[in-house]
Amino acid sequence: MLILQCDLTTVNTGCIRLAKFIIEQFRNEYISKRDQMERKMPPKHACIILHIHRDQESTFTSFNFMCGWKQMTIETLSGSDVPTSGLLDGSLSRIVDSIYPFEKILQEELLWCLSCMKYPSNDKSINHIKTLNEKIMKYPNFIKCLKRYKLILEYCLGNR
Repeated sequence: MLILQCDLTTVNTGCIRLAKFIIEQFRNEYISKRDQMERKMPPKHACIILHIHRDQESTFTSFNFMCGWKQMTIETLSGSDVPTSGLLDGSLSRIVDSIYPFEKILQEELLWCLSCMKYPSNDKSINHIKTLNEKIMKYPNFIKCLKRYKLILEYCLGNR
């Protein structure tokens, strides 16, 4: 796996475009070699990480050159218990069922999800969010329903 990190405050977008072009050239060569060979060659992945600083004025127009690549936004870059290579191949269902269990994701992200909803700004709302966060994790049948909904949604989106 190739990981290229770029800080948008210090790197010219032309350099990133050039790196993307070179990576795509190597990718095309690799695919053509792989198609000619009889033995199976392992997949290769490239990742360009664009660091954006919140305190800096930056527009997202610089992202238009990333078309054709899968894009995601990550809040923070820090070590993970889950190996990144295990997340690259396969469906969301396989990842959530084996590598990064849905229950663990829910436990880690539920409070954040609840806090993103619009509530009145008062103590009652804060207590309500805390209570929901605590109680949802205590109802395994509800968690199973959420997981089932996730699988149905993935199936529907995958069969458009």
